[in-house]
Amino acid sequence: MRIGIIFSGKIENIDYTTVDQANPGLGGTHYTQILLSLYLSMSQNIEVFLFTNRKEKLPPSIINIVADDDDIFDVASKMGLNILIFSAASAKKKDFCNKLDKTDLVSIAWSKNLLDYKTLQNLRNCRQIKRVVFTSRQHYDYYFDDEIINKSTYIYNIVPHRKAEEETPDTERKIVTFIGALIPAKGFHILAREWKKILEAVPNAHLFVIGSGSLYEAPKKLGKLKLSEENYEKRFAKFITDKKGVLLESVKFYGILGNQKTEIIKKTCVGIANLSSVFETFCIVAVEFQQYGIPVISFRRGGLLDTVVNNKSGILIKSKKELRDSIIRLLKDDKLNESLGKNAILYSQEFDPERIVPQWLDLISDVHNQEAAPNMFSYTFIWNDLKWLRLLNKFLKCKLKLSFFPSIASIERLLKLIFKSIIGKAE
Repeated sequence: MRIGIIFSGKIENIDYTTVDQANPGLGGTHYTQILLSLYLSMSQNIEVFLFTNRKEKLPPSIINIVADDDDIFDVASKMGLNILIFSAASAKKKDFCNKLDKTDLVSIAWSKNLLDYKTLQNLRNCRQIKRVVFTSRQHYDYYFDDEIINKSTYIYNIVPHRKAEEETPDTERKIVTFIGALIPAKGFHILAREWKKILEAVPNAHLFVIGSGSLYEAPKKLGKLKLSEENYEKRFAKFITDKKGVLLESVKFYGILGNQKTEIIKKTCVGIANLSSVFETFCIVAVEFQQYGIPVISFRRGGLLDTVVNNKSGILIKSKKELRDSIIRLLKDDKLNESLGKNAILYSQEFDPERIVPQWLDLISDVHNQEAAPNMFSYTFIWNDLKWLRLLNKFLKCKLKLSFFPSIASIERLLKLIFKSIIGKAE
């Protein structure tokens, strides 16, 4: 079986040869594309060809094919690939799907984020896209009342297993660690706003931040602290600095780290994952914390409902006050922290390569053999993220034969598109 994967990363001078040991400083989409390439290439009777714009430093089992974006389909067609896998975001350009439909390439679109209106339309209509893969159960359920679900499935992201060594958190300094890009969509400003109140309750607490404002792209202008884009930095800087604008002694920024972040995680008492109100489709960071026995705190929605077990491997909150109270609770209650941490290690194994790769192999076989996509809807968390409304909409569309009626996701994305268009014109 010959599998092609289009790599959408554009970051230069990255060594991917040990990507199974640690994320070398990539965003989630690019990191998981390399991981999938690696683990599929280690499977029997599978050849993996990774299409990139330039020669990359890859594990030896992956065959690197350098091709320009305009030439990829021509090159892939001549190679006789059985399956081509690419980021669903590529389908935003209608030209991409038009070119694909002129080939005989059987394709899988892998969605890591919520799909905008145009991308959703194009994925539905592209004939050569035989399956759309979402990254969590909640991500899949989000589109349950959309026609795209008829050729969709979900597979959790691969998170290579890390052996939890006999390390104990730094109980002297009570370290809280946030990992994520310093952009609004990851919600660091929400944590920053609560930090001084947390310090009042736990004076020996420390906040470590791993990530920067340039994980996905370089900001046009940095703020005074050189941490993030100027306007975003202004949103959080006043909450973690003194009256003179100097960073508090309890706060330390480490920037983007590869394997070095492991030593920080091991000393951590509480791990903080994506705190934004934006729908998080999976959250690799949450799993990484749990692999080392660190309980995770984040908001109770999206893919985090699948990657963190509330009150067992972490705490999923509903409000900013709950965020502050939960951090303080886990910093003060060592027994609770330890109990959640032990559960976290066990649960994190759900995302080991040994469990996830066979699901990809089954999917590739199903698509190759033209098998229909099964219904994988889950009734769990029915009151979250308007799932009940999506289920009702699906029922009415089927019962009343209103197939033309849009999905809730389509309505949400269309309204967002119209709003952005109005704002753009106003500017």
